[in-house]
Amino acid sequence: RVQKIAVVRDGTETGLTLSDNYVKGLRAANLNVIATEQISPGSPDVSAQVSRIREAQPDVVLVGGSSVPDLANYVKAHKAAGLQMPMIGSYLFTVPAFLDLTKDASDGLVYTDSVDPARSEVKAIEDKLAMKLGDKARNAPFVIHAYEFCRLIGDAIKRAGSDDRETIRNAMEQTRDFAVAMGPPTLKLSYSPEKH
Repeated sequence: RVQKIAVVRDGTETGLTLSDNYVKGLRAANLNVIATEQISPGSPDVSAQVSRIREAQPDVVLVGGSSVPDLANYVKAHKAAGLQMPMIGSYLFTVPAFLDLTKDASDGLVYTDSVDPARSEVKAIEDKLAMKLGDKARNAPFVIHAYEFCRLIGDAIKRAGSDDRETIRNAMEQTRDFAVAMGPPTLKLSYSPEKH
Protein backbone atom coordinates (compact mmCIF):
# COMPACT_ATOMS: atom_id res chain seq x y z
CA ARG A 1 0.00 0.00 0.00
CA VAL A 2 1.20 3.49 -0.89
CA GLN A 3 1.74 5.55 2.24
CA LYS A 4 3.77 8.53 1.02
CA ILE A 5 3.28 10.41 -2.25
CA ALA A 6 5.39 13.13 -3.83
CA VAL A 7 4.05 15.38 -6.57
CA VAL A 8 6.28 16.83 -9.29
CA ARG A 9 4.69 19.46 -11.48
CA ASP A 10 5.63 22.03 -14.06
CA GLY A 11 5.00 25.70 -13.39
CA THR A 12 2.54 26.22 -16.23
CA GLU A 13 -0.99 27.31 -15.38
CA THR A 14 -2.24 23.87 -16.41
CA GLY A 15 0.47 22.14 -14.37
CA LEU A 16 -0.40 24.12 -11.26
CA THR A 17 -4.15 23.60 -11.67
CA LEU A 18 -3.79 19.86 -12.27
CA SER A 19 -1.34 19.28 -9.44
CA ASP A 20 -3.34 21.39 -6.96
CA ASN A 21 -6.36 19.22 -7.76
CA TYR A 22 -4.25 16.04 -7.46
CA VAL A 23 -3.03 17.11 -4.02
CA LYS A 24 -6.52 18.12 -2.91
CA GLY A 25 -7.96 14.78 -4.06
CA LEU A 26 -5.16 12.75 -2.51
CA ARG A 27 -5.54 14.51 0.83
CA ALA A 28 -9.32 14.10 0.71
CA ALA A 29 -8.66 10.36 0.32
CA ASN A 30 -6.46 10.52 3.44
CA LEU A 31 -3.25 9.93 1.50
CA ASN A 32 -0.03 11.51 2.71
CA VAL A 33 1.44 14.03 0.24
CA ILE A 34 4.92 14.51 1.66
CA ALA A 35 6.47 16.71 -1.04
CA THR A 36 5.45 18.94 -3.92
CA GLU A 37 8.21 19.95 -6.31
CA GLN A 38 7.80 22.47 -9.09
CA ILE A 39 9.81 22.85 -12.28
CA SER A 40 10.01 26.33 -13.76
CA PRO A 41 9.16 26.37 -17.47
CA GLY A 42 12.29 26.04 -19.57
CA SER A 43 14.50 25.05 -16.64
CA PRO A 44 17.42 22.98 -17.98
CA ASP A 45 18.41 21.61 -14.56
CA VAL A 46 16.05 19.74 -12.25
CA SER A 47 18.67 18.17 -10.00
CA ALA A 48 17.45 20.15 -6.96
CA GLN A 49 13.94 18.73 -7.37
CA VAL A 50 15.34 15.21 -7.77
CA SER A 51 17.46 15.66 -4.62
CA ARG A 52 14.46 16.78 -2.57
CA ILE A 53 12.40 13.84 -3.86
CA ARG A 54 15.25 11.50 -2.86
CA GLU A 55 15.33 13.04 0.63
CA ALA A 56 11.54 12.78 1.03
CA GLN A 57 11.62 9.05 0.17
CA PRO A 58 8.07 8.74 -1.20
CA ASP A 59 6.56 5.42 -2.17
CA VAL A 60 5.48 6.89 -5.49
CA VAL A 61 5.98 10.11 -7.47
CA LEU A 62 2.96 11.59 -9.24
CA VAL A 63 4.16 13.67 -12.22
CA GLY A 64 1.63 16.18 -13.53
CA GLY A 65 1.44 19.10 -15.87
CA SER A 66 1.44 20.05 -19.52
CA SER A 67 5.03 21.00 -20.36
CA VAL A 68 6.50 18.05 -22.26
CA PRO A 69 10.14 19.26 -22.14
CA ASP A 70 10.07 20.14 -18.43
CA LEU A 71 8.46 16.90 -17.30
CA ALA A 72 10.72 14.89 -19.64
CA ASN A 73 13.72 16.53 -17.95
CA TYR A 74 12.42 15.41 -14.58
CA VAL A 75 11.82 11.82 -15.72
CA LYS A 76 15.34 11.59 -17.20
CA ALA A 77 16.92 13.08 -14.07
CA HIS A 78 14.87 10.78 -11.79
CA LYS A 79 16.14 7.72 -13.69
CA ALA A 80 19.72 9.04 -13.98
CA ALA A 81 19.82 9.58 -10.21
CA GLY A 82 18.89 5.93 -9.71
CA LEU A 83 15.66 6.67 -7.85
CA GLN A 84 13.63 3.48 -7.59
CA MET A 85 10.22 4.81 -6.61
CA PRO A 86 7.75 4.48 -9.50
CA MET A 87 6.47 7.50 -11.39
CA ILE A 88 2.82 7.83 -12.30
CA GLY A 89 1.63 10.37 -14.84
CA SER A 90 -1.09 11.25 -17.29
CA TYR A 91 -1.54 10.65 -20.99
CA LEU A 92 1.25 13.22 -21.48
CA PHE A 93 3.62 10.27 -20.97
CA THR A 94 2.31 8.80 -24.24
CA VAL A 95 2.81 11.85 -26.45
CA PRO A 96 5.43 11.01 -29.12
CA ALA A 97 7.50 14.12 -28.30
CA PHE A 98 7.70 13.02 -24.64
CA LEU A 99 8.86 9.55 -25.63
CA ASP A 100 11.40 11.03 -28.06
CA LEU A 101 12.84 13.23 -25.30
CA THR A 102 12.93 10.59 -22.56
CA LYS A 103 13.97 7.56 -24.64
CA ASP A 104 14.87 4.67 -22.28
CA ALA A 105 14.15 6.80 -19.19
CA SER A 106 10.44 6.34 -19.87
CA ASP A 107 10.67 2.55 -19.48
CA GLY A 108 8.51 1.49 -16.56
CA LEU A 109 6.47 4.68 -16.33
CA VAL A 110 2.89 4.13 -15.30
CA TYR A 111 0.24 6.41 -16.70
CA THR A 112 -3.38 6.75 -15.88
CA ASP A 113 -5.66 7.85 -18.58
CA SER A 114 -9.01 9.32 -19.29
CA VAL A 115 -9.56 7.16 -22.37
CA ASP A 116 -10.85 3.62 -22.09
CA PRO A 117 -9.78 1.79 -25.28
CA ALA A 118 -12.57 -0.77 -24.80
CA ARG A 119 -15.35 1.83 -25.22
CA SER A 120 -17.20 1.54 -28.50
CA GLU A 121 -16.99 5.31 -29.04
CA VAL A 122 -13.20 5.19 -28.72
CA LYS A 123 -12.95 2.28 -31.13
CA ALA A 124 -15.13 4.12 -33.65
CA ILE A 125 -12.92 7.22 -33.46
CA GLU A 126 -9.76 5.12 -33.79
CA ASP A 127 -11.17 3.31 -36.84
CA LYS A 128 -12.13 6.60 -38.47
CA LEU A 129 -8.74 8.21 -37.82
CA ALA A 130 -6.77 5.09 -38.72
CA MET A 131 -7.95 5.52 -42.31
CA LYS A 132 -5.87 8.72 -42.43
CA LEU A 133 -3.19 8.21 -39.77
CA GLY A 134 -2.66 4.46 -39.85
CA ASP A 135 -1.62 2.73 -36.63
CA LYS A 136 -0.62 6.06 -35.03
CA ALA A 137 -4.33 6.54 -34.30
CA ARG A 138 -4.55 3.36 -32.23
CA ASN A 139 -3.89 3.23 -28.50
CA ALA A 140 -3.01 6.92 -28.55
CA PRO A 141 -5.06 8.76 -25.93
CA PHE A 142 -3.83 12.17 -27.05
CA VAL A 143 -5.36 11.50 -30.48
CA ILE A 144 -8.76 10.79 -28.88
CA HIS A 145 -8.43 13.94 -26.75
CA ALA A 146 -7.60 16.07 -29.80
CA TYR A 147 -10.48 14.57 -31.78
CA GLU A 148 -12.99 15.17 -29.00
CA PHE A 149 -11.80 18.73 -28.36
CA CYS A 150 -12.10 19.49 -32.10
CA ARG A 151 -15.59 17.98 -32.08
CA LEU A 152 -16.54 20.13 -29.07
CA ILE A 153 -15.27 23.33 -30.68
CA GLY A 154 -16.85 22.36 -34.01
CA ASP A 155 -20.19 21.98 -32.26
CA ALA A 156 -19.86 25.48 -30.79
CA ILE A 157 -18.92 26.95 -34.19
CA LYS A 158 -22.00 25.32 -35.78
CA ARG A 159 -24.25 26.64 -33.05
CA ALA A 160 -22.62 30.09 -33.31
CA GLY A 161 -23.24 30.20 -37.05
CA SER A 162 -20.21 32.43 -37.33
CA ASP A 163 -16.42 32.42 -37.25
CA ASP A 164 -16.38 35.45 -34.94
CA ARG A 165 -14.30 34.72 -31.84
CA GLU A 166 -16.72 36.25 -29.30
CA THR A 167 -19.73 34.58 -30.90
CA ILE A 168 -17.97 31.21 -30.72
CA ARG A 169 -16.98 31.84 -27.09
CA ASN A 170 -20.59 32.68 -26.26
CA ALA A 171 -21.74 29.46 -27.94
CA MET A 172 -19.12 27.48 -26.00
CA GLU A 173 -20.47 29.00 -22.79
CA GLN A 174 -23.91 27.64 -23.71
CA THR A 175 -22.63 24.07 -24.11
CA ARG A 176 -24.58 21.71 -21.87
CA ASP A 177 -24.23 17.95 -21.39
CA PHE A 178 -21.90 17.37 -24.35
CA ALA A 179 -21.07 13.64 -24.26
CA VAL A 180 -17.43 12.77 -24.95
CA ALA A 181 -15.43 9.57 -25.40
CA MET A 182 -13.15 10.48 -22.50
CA GLY A 183 -13.47 9.72 -18.83
CA PRO A 184 -16.24 7.47 -17.58
CA PRO A 185 -19.02 6.59 -20.05
CA THR A 186 -21.35 9.03 -18.29
CA LEU A 187 -19.05 12.08 -18.67
CA LYS A 188 -20.70 15.11 -20.21
CA LEU A 189 -19.13 18.55 -20.52
CA SER A 190 -20.99 21.72 -19.62
CA TYR A 191 -19.70 25.28 -19.72
CA SER A 192 -20.93 28.68 -18.58
CA PRO A 193 -19.61 32.25 -18.58
CA GLU A 194 -18.18 31.56 -15.12
CA LYS A 195 -16.83 28.07 -15.81
CA HIS A 196 -14.69 27.36 -18.85
